Amino acid sequence: MQLSNHFKTIHTDVLVVGSGGAGLRAALEARKFKAEVSIASKGPLGAGTCTLISGGGFKAPVQGVTCEDHLERTLAWGKHIGNKPLAEILVREAPFRLLELKEFGVNLIPRVGGFWAGGPPNLRGQGLTRPLTEAALRADVKALERVMVFDVIIESGRVIGAVALDLENGQIIAIEAKSVLLATGGFSQIYSRTDNPLDITGDGHAIAYRAGADLQDMEFTQFSPLGLAEPGLPTRLVSAGEILALATLRNASGEDLSVKYGLKGPSTQHYFVEEHSDRAVRDIGLELHKGQGIEGVVLLDLATVPSDYWNKKDSHAGELKALLSFLASKGLDAKKTPIRVLPLAHFSLGGVRINEFCETGIPGLYAACEVSGGIHGANRLGGNALTEAIVFGARAGMKAAQYAHEAEAVRIEKTEIIEKIEQVSEVRNREPVSEKSPQKMKERIKDVMWKYVGIARNESGLTTALKEIETITQDYSSGVWGRNPIEIMGTLEALNMLQVSDTVARTALHRKESRGMHFRTDYPEQDDEKWVVNLVVSSKRNEIRTIKVQE
Repeated sequence: MQLSNHFKTIHTDVLVVGSGGAGLRAALEARKFKAEVSIASKGPLGAGTCTLISGGGFKAPVQGVTCEDHLERTLAWGKHIGNKPLAEILVREAPFRLLELKEFGVNLIPRVGGFWAGGPPNLRGQGLTRPLTEAALRADVKALERVMVFDVIIESGRVIGAVALDLENGQIIAIEAKSVLLATGGFSQIYSRTDNPLDITGDGHAIAYRAGADLQDMEFTQFSPLGLAEPGLPTRLVSAGEILALATLRNASGEDLSVKYGLKGPSTQHYFVEEHSDRAVRDIGLELHKGQGIEGVVLLDLATVPSDYWNKKDSHAGELKALLSFLASKGLDAKKTPIRVLPLAHFSLGGVRINEFCETGIPGLYAACEVSGGIHGANRLGGNALTEAIVFGARAGMKAAQYAHEAEAVRIEKTEIIEKIEQVSEVRNREPVSEKSPQKMKERIKDVMWKYVGIARNESGLTTALKEIETITQDYSSGVWGRNPIEIMGTLEALNMLQVSDTVARTALHRKESRGMHFRTDYPEQDDEKWVVNLVVSSKRNEIRTIKVQE
């Protein structure tokens, strides 16, 4: 098919891109401030998002946890390079912003230091996305479903809207908007091993980067220590709750890794208390680097788990029993035979550099939650992700609405849309099995990033990754191709993944230390003398800037 220069135009005050927790909450807040709001989503509202498949847990200073405790843990977990003013907002506003969710029909279940969303078992995130989606539609938020926003339009230094692809018919849509709010989630799909939905391809990061916004902390991806890695079985997360404090992680020689690396003994803690998950990822990476893996994986031995644990009725035990039942259906008795595990890319810690109002430095462009960077630092405290989505989704929605009310009317000229169409209009009819199909492009990116920019990194591998990324870029420089809108979307996603991968590899090469989830085998120690800083990149400058951490 050929993309036509014919397009339709939509008008709105605020355009929200992404329909996870942050996007839905932002849309609701913008409507509260009487702005006309449209929300664009590559699938149905709330679907294909990390919020939907999340555990539904919120961290907050409630139920016996103080603001001081929550803030201290958040900053310590980020290895003290997180933005303290943003972390303070997260902690201070969490209690009332979370309780506000009840107004939208969310069932909150109190727990020590936070809440659970009352969703279906093993899909608690639905207990958040479904009521927020229904509330948004009741509030007259306009849903642009099965629409991929692939760029914003800047005029005279400010945002005047965006351009999108209708995935139903391939039509280009010009969206005139006084403000655009990115809530597209992370970029974990740049890795071959991830528990994120297929839609999480770094679209917002790439859009903001092309627009001239700063990205920071891109070298940091949170890897969850244990993902199922059994041959022929789908990738899925193995619960990292208390069960894993009772199990044993072993290398090819049968050694207990937490003992080997000094995290288990009479006066020490086990890996899988929350504070040591980054150490577990690092030590798995180190074992594989030393050749101590078993065909590229390590083993999780559940034989040491006390028998009475399996009678517990909490969520972690339930999740693991569900996994064991699944494995049993495939002929594996995980209580007797160790299972193969390997980390998964779980959460993108780096993103668009924002201030306390979610402003990006480009008038009219806002970013909230996982597409933004700076709040978490080098690692993320469990439960803070959904709290961030609600707190900063609301703040971004409020500010985007206020800006839209004060901004002058916007109009996108036809020539600006034609220019964007031309960027994606070199469509060629190719068979999906072609070496240059969108899927093949994604697979090449994922393989490079996992092999060289994954859980264990070094200068040689990172340099190779950058060369491979350049090669892939050159191979796909002749334009976008695909026989239908879905294939065109796939290529647009792959191009975004390629752009994001370059910034991740470059910043990982620049940071010559190990900190949090960034592990360099050639610089294995954390260097607080030189590297208590944030790394910032932008398309405006061909350099990596070192910025002092905001305290």
